[in-house]
Order: sequence, then C-alpha cells, then structure tokens
Amino acid sequence: MKKMIIAICCFTLLFSGSIQAGGEPQLPKPITVTRNGLIMSVRPELELLTIVQYMGKDNMNIRYGLISRFYTNYKKDIDDHFRKYDNHPAVQYYENAAFSAIDEPPAMILFMRPDFTVDEEAYRSYIKQFDSNDFYFDEIEKLQEFFDLLKDFYLASDFESFFKKHIDYYQTILNNTLAILPEENLLGYMEEFYGQKFDEYNVVLVTLFHTGGFGPSIAKGEQRFIYSLLGPNDVADRIPVFWDCDYFTELEAHEFGHSFIPISGEEHFAEWIEKSKHLLEPISEEMAGLAYSDWDTVLEELILRACVVEMMKYYNPERAEQLLAEERENGFIYIDTVCKSINKYLADRAVYKNFNTFIPLIIEDLIVTYP
Repeated sequence: MKKMIIAICCFTLLFSGSIQAGGEPQLPKPITVTRNGLIMSVRPELELLTIVQYMGKDNMNIRYGLISRFYTNYKKDIDDHFRKYDNHPAVQYYENAAFSAIDEPPAMILFMRPDFTVDEEAYRSYIKQFDSNDFYFDEIEKLQEFFDLLKDFYLASDFESFFKKHIDYYQTILNNTLAILPEENLLGYMEEFYGQKFDEYNVVLVTLFHTGGFGPSIAKGEQRFIYSLLGPNDVADRIPVFWDCDYFTELEAHEFGHSFIPISGEEHFAEWIEKSKHLLEPISEEMAGLAYSDWDTVLEELILRACVVEMMKYYNPERAEQLLAEERENGFIYIDTVCKSINKYLADRAVYKNFNTFIPLIIEDLIVTYP
C-alpha cells in the first residue's frame, strides 16, 4: 500500500540498552532474526505505538479498521495489561491528532531514539523530501511532544515488563515467518533486476497492524535503509500468521520495490508525469477506490506492480499470470503495455544498467500506445 512515498531512518544501534546513566528509561532492544540479508524484527517502538492506537475509542486507525481484526492471546494480554490506561494523555493525544495519512505515525515513530528523543538528523532528512505542510508532525518540537507522552505511557503502564514478558511470543512469530520465506534470495534478485542495492533490508512484524503494510526508506549520509512494516493476514491457534511463501514474496517485492523505483514526488520525473497525466482519467474512479488519487502515485503503483509480475515469473510463473489478471481487475488497464516495456529492459541490460534510467521509456511507450 502506498498513499505517498514514505522515508524512514531507523538504525539498529539506536535501539540498544534499557536504562541510561541517571536512571532515565530506554526502550528494550528489538527481537531480531536474519536470513539472506533480510533483517526481520519485532520493534518495541511500534508495539508501543500500536497499543496506544488500540487503546483509543475514536482515532484514524479505529475508524478505518486499521487495527488487526484477529483476536490472539497477545491481544488478550494487551487488554489485561493496558486497558486501564485507555484515558492516558498519550491515547487522548492520538485521538485528537489530525494525521495527514495512515502511514505518518508508523513512519515518525521510527525516528524515536531509545531514550524517547527525536533522531533530528533522520527527521530533517525525511521532512525535506516533502512539503512539510503535508504532515501533522511538521515541526520537530511537535513530534517530541508526542514522544514525551509515549514515554509517560511507557512508564505509567510498565510497558518494559510487558515487552520482556512476551519475548518468547515475539520470537515465535519471527521464527514462524522466517520458515515461510523463499529459500532463494529475493533481495539479491531484486538488486539484479533493478540494477541497484541498499545497505539494509528490514521487515518489522506488527501484530496489531491491519492486514498489509508500508514500504518506507531513507538516505542517511551515504547509506540507504529500507523497511516493510507488516501486519498479519490470518491467525492459527490464536497466534497471528504473517502470510504464506508466495504472498510474502509478492508483498516484499512490492513494499521494497517502492524504494527501488520512487516516481511519486520525484522532480526528475515531473516532465514525464505531466506528459502522461491524461492516462489517469479513464481509471480515476478505480484508482480512487484504492486510495490513489494523483497520477504520479498511480504511475508508480502501475510500474511497480508490473515489475512484481515480471519478478514473480522467476519464482512462480503460474502465480505471475494470476497476479497479472488480478491487477487488470484492480483497474490497472495499462499493465500489459508496461510489462512489454519491462521485457525490453530485461532483454538489453547491457544498455540499461539501472531500471530508473528506463522509466522514461516506459512512460513514452504508454503515451504512444494511449495518446
């Protein structure tokens, strides 16, 4: 899912320790496993945020059904431990905040240092890529105010003991998900396909997230880090299930793919976006139904979904055909044309070293085919 390109910076070293000198609280370390270069984790800052969301009575996540519908033993434990704090100021703050989009809070929460202060460098690097007026947290002081309230909730509710008590649960969902990952290295194939690579690939499992996820990334210095924040799609024996092998492959190809081919909001594609914007009109209603109202967002989704189809041919050709049909049904009527263009790219990699250099030719093919 992508309403806008989200950028997140979150480094493992920022999430270590439990108590600062002087007795100040610190977030626990994340629970982490790794395979084929993919770092999979449960992160305390996202557990903290989603519990505050879940405690609410009328916030964006409640109104739009963005809290997981699955009732698990973990959710029961949350009710038992935290429900008495449902009028805490952090919960009330979240109730009244007018966020720009559903992905703003989980993006911003990953700028939280272990001591509940804002990672200023990461925050400013993120904000400068966009019009800051698009964000509720358009000033660092505003974000710090929220973090201070979360710190108070953390202390008042004894979140630390709750998190540590559930380490075995977090390890279970990580191990269960690790077991369904494809044996082949999807990330290596994506790097080869797109002709670029990143410094770190992270999947964060979030029990209370609604089915689906977000695919953020950021540059910090010379490094690039990308994330997929992922909710469950099923439950078994009151333990959440995070997809199956095929779907997990598709989802990661999609969410990480946004970082490989950012189009929406990118100035160097602005002329091509303007030339092709007439293509939105025939599909505007279908795209609005998917929460994609702007042509640059639709164009990125269109090209990315075609890339996922082509990549899935490598893993499961039958599923690739099904996926292509599903995308047509979803309203992406231009996807066959984009797939043909991508095949030109794949057939001549000696010329096209990087997929981003080929994107204008894809758009040109669309304009010629649909003048």
